Amino acid sequence: MMRRPAVCATQRRLLISSVFICLCIWGASASAHSDDIILARVISGQDAEVSVELTVEASKNPHLCAAENIADALGNSLQVQLPSGKHWLLREMGAASVSLSSRFEHLAPVPVSHDITGGPSELVTAKWTWRPSESPLQFKVPEANPNTVLLWNITSESEEPLPGWRLLISGDQSAPIHLGTDPHPLRWNWKAKSALGIAAGGLLLNLALLVHKTKHKPLS
Repeated sequence: MMRRPAVCATQRRLLISSVFICLCIWGASASAHSDDIILARVISGQDAEVSVELTVEASKNPHLCAAENIADALGNSLQVQLPSGKHWLLREMGAASVSLSSRFEHLAPVPVSHDITGGPSELVTAKWTWRPSESPLQFKVPEANPNTVLLWNITSESEEPLPGWRLLISGDQSAPIHLGTDPHPLRWNWKAKSALGIAAGGLLLNLALLVHKTKHKPLS
């Protein structure tokens, strides 16, 4: 008996991409059933802070439904890559904040919907926030990870998805995402410099007064 060959990653990528291209052409009249797709929003702010939100209906995702810790499982689905070559899984960026909702309230690059035949949806969102030391950032679905990730970028000032959204499967990576400002987490601003100067000046003045009093102290 002949075995049916497995669908290769390239064929899968082409199939999924074709579906989403059709959705973009059809516009609001169509929607993507995203029960098994992880929705990833990358939020970049003017203060060089970045947040990544991963949302999924875990109970209907065949790769996540049995996970004991859904935040860790989601954090294994996306890797942060820096220009220097360093990279970390999202779950390695620290503890995520987790929230539950019944529907996806945000704008997405394509319309999304969830199957409600079995009752109201229960979406899980895990969010990581940090200040990167380098820019631009890229995001990659690790090799051999079975999840499909719809990733897009927004700014902290607008919900409108920026150009360059990607549908990622195992081994795929996003386009570079540039931060709003240069990522210098410990950068000194003028207020900090002024405060340091005033404190140093006060210390020197007190030291000078102490020396002056010591020199002119009358002998007993």
